[in-house]
Amino acid sequence: MAFQYAKVLEHATTVFGTLRLAEEWLAKPCRHLAGNIPLDLVGNPLGFQAIEDYLERVELGVYQ
Repeated sequence: MAFQYAKVLEHATTVFGTLRLAEEWLAKPCRHLAGNIPLDLVGNPLGFQAIEDYLERVELGVYQ
């Protein structure tokens, strides 16, 4: 899980611009992840992939 967390944190920091914003996002429910808290999903392979997919869509401007 440490690898997945590090990867998601790095990706979220890139997407949201700062480590602080990335950490805040990871700790709050996300409506695009069915209301789940991203940190709760990181250790699950499907949850990890859902987070990565969401972050990629945000990078591409699909979600704001």
